[in-house]
Amino acid sequence: MLSETLKKIFYYTIRILTILIFISAVIGQNWGNALVILIIFILTYIPTWLRIKHRLYLPLELDLVVIGFIFFTLFLGEINHYYYKFWWWDVFLHIEAGFLCGILGFIFIYSINNRYKGRLYMNPSFVALFAFTFSLAVGGVLWEILEFILDSLFNLGMQENSLTDTMGDLITDTIGALLVAIVGYLWMRKKLRSTFVGGFISRFISRFVKRNRHLFRKVKE
Repeated sequence: MLSETLKKIFYYTIRILTILIFISAVIGQNWGNALVILIIFILTYIPTWLRIKHRLYLPLELDLVVIGFIFFTLFLGEINHYYYKFWWWDVFLHIEAGFLCGILGFIFIYSINNRYKGRLYMNPSFVALFAFTFSLAVGGVLWEILEFILDSLFNLGMQENSLTDTMGDLITDTIGALLVAIVGYLWMRKKLRSTFVGGFISRFISRFVKRNRHLFRKVKE
């Protein structure tokens, strides 16, 4: 496992690199790339904004995954054209997007499930279904809408003017979301607790709860 210091170095390296590349794009008057890079830079501050505005603390590993995903998608994918250089790049990132959004959905519904006095019990099937649909809504539908808007306004070619590309993205998002739903369901049913994956999930959730105790105060139903 990476040390906390190395994680922070990676985290801030991506931010600094993004700033330098943005300056380079502006100097070269490459306004399309500059816009995409600016979006990257703003999105990388989402975890920080959540901490300041809503006192929501994400484990650094998840923070790194979010920052890394944004960087790999917009910078390597769009700016450096990895989508064209590697046929599997788009597939990999959309599966990861579905997986990441599924984790966020699972954490959200898990927080609600543990907030009420006496514990409001939610069936594992419902939690898995919520994580699945949340992932598709955010990682699939909203992302495709964003791509369509950017293509319409700035002709960035993110959707390649192709229905096949859009449907392929939604299908791979679905795969990632489904993986999270299945793993989360099995974990809640205590089928994976003794495995490496189950142990990782348990530690991850334990750290999340510990850092966000204000979200888990019991309230009356």
